[in-house]
Amino acid sequence: MKAVIPVAGVGTRLRPHTYTQPKVLLNVAGKPILGHIIDKLVENSIKDILLIVGHLGEMIKNYVESSYPDVRFEFIEQKEPLGLGHAIYLAGEAFKDEDEILIILGDTIFVFGSKYPITSITKPWKNKTSLIQLSIKNSNINLNIWMLGG
Repeated sequence: MKAVIPVAGVGTRLRPHTYTQPKVLLNVAGKPILGHIIDKLVENSIKDILLIVGHLGEMIKNYVESSYPDVRFEFIEQKEPLGLGHAIYLAGEAFKDEDEILIILGDTIFVFGSKYPITSITKPWKNKTSLIQLSIKNSNINLNIWMLGG
């Protein structure tokens, strides 16, 4: 399974902190928000992660590559801040052949473990159903998606 994490936002509501640091790299409980997310993915054997970067994206890339050397990262740049839907659209080619993807918003800390394993979230794909179906106009991308976050 591939995880897709959009992290291109500017973080305007957290200014002045986000003038020099991306929102996803702000510390919560002693660790960047993105670190909490990636730790949970790795704990659940998800080591194929696509990050959609934008504002201060090079800082995000440097952080994940140095902190998680055993994880396979792919990066897509959202050059214009045109929203979440646009970010997912840009990444569509990178995950169009995947049977399962998990989209996690870059500012969403989630809890999974033995009681709520990520494998239970993927069950809709196993039955060929989904919570959300995303079809992108004028393309051959048609995906079943389970999305975490707001």
